[in-house]
Amino acid sequence: MMQIGSQITPASPALGGSAQAKTTGNGGSFAATASASSTPANTVTPAASGGNRPLTEQEQALMLPTRENVGRMAADVQTRLQQKLAAAGISASPAFELVESDPNTGYITVRGDRPDAAAIEKLINGDDKLSLAIHNVNALASQIPSLEAGVAYTRAWYAARSDSERMAVFEYYRALQASLHTDTQMRFGPQGMAFSLNGEAIALPA
Repeated sequence: MMQIGSQITPASPALGGSAQAKTTGNGGSFAATASASSTPANTVTPAASGGNRPLTEQEQALMLPTRENVGRMAADVQTRLQQKLAAAGISASPAFELVESDPNTGYITVRGDRPDAAAIEKLINGDDKLSLAIHNVNALASQIPSLEAGVAYTRAWYAARSDSERMAVFEYYRALQASLHTDTQMRFGPQGMAFSLNGEAIALPA
């Protein structure tokens, strides 16, 4: 008889499926293109070192699907976008939403009351590093609901005091995993970037 505990495991930190992390042309990921603001001190990124060397433990930790890492990555997008708009002489007001309309290509659509929306879209999609960073914020965030449910399942499983309780835990989390969804929203304006996951704001580091 199969052990109940073997049938649901915490979600893997790896990005997969339709939310798979977009890569650059040379095979590097967001970790290779992240700015210093999202990289731990004294850590050299693959882009800086050249080639496709294995990621350090610090770099791998930054790619784990946690709310803190999503906040760090959203802050990186904020910095890149602020610089891009300033260089083009485009105001951050009024605020607008950034929507990844095609995850396969990473194309970013600008939504909001902006007569220059097309110009902003062109700036973003013409910058591979910026569009990549936006994609990867959404990709990483999409893994969080499943991962958090997996962690909660593991804790409930070990806290159960009998086979019947463990079976109840298994059935509950099996149904929960099947019902999970991900709704992300990325909005940029004069106050900077606001990012939410399933209606809950994710804090960006100061």
